[in-house]
Amino acid sequence: MVCYSGSFSKVVAPGLRVGFMIANKKIIERGTLLKQFTDVHTNILAQMIVYEYYKNYDIKKHIAEVSAFYAKKSEYMCKLIREKLPKEIKCIEPDGGMFVWYTDTSGKINIACHILVMRKALAF
Repeated sequence: MVCYSGSFSKVVAPGLRVGFMIANKKIIERGTLLKQFTDVHTNILAQMIVYEYYKNYDIKKHIAEVSAFYAKKSEYMCKLIREKLPKEIKCIEPDGGMFVWYTDTSGKINIACHILVMRKALAF
């Protein structure tokens, strides 16, 4: 069996907590029960916003624009990590998404790196 689920949070608007699931009927029924158990139902206004957005706007164009925006931010963040942080800190360049990850190649858990990131104003 295959079940695909996703969210509109990063597509339409951050913080918009509306998701979807594509699966066979039995999985959908069980997923619905689990959803109702955890929070009764999704915010109706948020669902209406997603519906109206998809109905009235070019979602493919929007996704392309948002993807380009986040790509520039992640490229800039990786540039700052390379320039401002110690050489043991390596940026893991993302293929997509909203987050940039880094590793400490010295093999140590580097809590000081988090402090350095904040001090150098690299978090945004």
